[in-house]
Amino acid sequence: MAFDAEARASRSAQSGRLSCWTARTFASKAAPRSLTLCVGLELAPYGARCNLVSPGSTDTAMQRSMWRSADGDKQVIAGDPGSFKLGIPLGKIAVPEEIASAVAFLASDLASHISLQDLVVDGGATLSA
Repeated sequence: MAFDAEARASRSAQSGRLSCWTARTFASKAAPRSLTLCVGLELAPYGARCNLVSPGSTDTAMQRSMWRSADGDKQVIAGDPGSFKLGIPLGKIAVPEEIASAVAFLASDLASHISLQDLVVDGGATLSA
């Protein structure tokens, strides 16, 4: 049975309260960002760069296991305004190679002056200002 995190979070949002599950999920998402900043600041004097890659929906077995129907990919791309889910503006789910390319870029000399960053690779699904 697939663990339906999105539905559970949606129910929490609709009830107007955050469940312990939701709080744990948010904390687990924030932890890598905080760790990246702490380690990056400590190692910067030694020339080390520290960055984070945060992938969005990616075509993996885990992602497919969360789909409830054969058109699950189309549902993810379209989003669900009733659950405050934007969807994916670029109109496609990432493939693992696209995430790997972001990691390879950050590890390359082309990114030699990039540090303490969270590169979100999600096709525009996360709106931030």
